[in-house]
Parts: sequence; C-alpha cells; structure tokens
Amino acid sequence: MPNIHELSSHVAIDQVIDPISVSSAGTANGDSLDMQEYDGCLFLLSVGAIAPTGTIDAKITSDALTAFGSPTDVPGAALTQIDDIGDDKVYAIDVHGKMPEQFIRIEVTDAVAVARVRGVLAIRYRGRRAPVVQSADVAELVSVALT
Repeated sequence: MPNIHELSSHVAIDQVIDPISVSSAGTANGDSLDMQEYDGCLFLLSVGAIAPTGTIDAKITSDALTAFGSPTDVPGAALTQIDDIGDDKVYAIDVHGKMPEQFIRIEVTDAVAVARVRGVLAIRYRGRRAPVVQSADVAELVSVALT
C-alpha cells in the first residue's frame, strides 16, 4: 500500500475573521498568524451580497510582533477592489516565500453596511513539522483514506 499523506496533516487551518463580522462599514483585522514554521499562507475570503454602491478591499499586512503595533503592507498582496459585480464569490490571496516579518494578517475593509464578508479562512502550508496540530478554530476534522 502506498504511503498516503493527507493534506490536513500538513497545513494549519485558522478562521481569522469570523462569518459576518464585517457587516458594517469599517475595517476588520484578521487574527495574527505566526509564519515562523511555514513557507506560505492561502487566505480565502467568502463574500456575500454587495449593494450597488458597496465595495470590499482586502490586503495582507505583516509585523515583527503579534500585536501588530506597526503593520506594513505585504507588497502585491491585495485584491482588486470588489464591487457588486463580484458578490457571492470566493477570493484568494496566496502569500509564499520569504516573509517580510514573522507575523501576517488579513485586513478587510467594507465601504458600506450592505457589503457582506462571510468570513476568512487562512491555510498555512509547507510547514517544517508534520503532523500539524490544528487550532481550536477547527471544530472537527474528518480524514478518510480510501483504498
């Protein structure tokens, strides 16, 4: 039987912005993610309905400290502004390679109260240790090896 390595043992899954937490105009900062043990992170932003005048912006920032006292934009790690034509879709930002600083997070800005962000997942990958212990954000993980 071949040696099978399931993806869930090699990536860390975090819910960095809770569903519907960006439901009024303003900016929501995602949870701080320590990238010291990982080479990349895929952020998945789920967007719901957006009113005709609504917009959503999302970018990745980094900082040397987990408290993000002096966040810096990660070059090139921003989505094109999402408007009502782009509602009800999933958007992704994949940051990989040499991280500018140890900690990264997503920042999501909602221009009006009727641009809905359904939540953001972060999947850190290419970790230096496996299996990965998932955070408390992962309520249940079912892994099935079919033969």
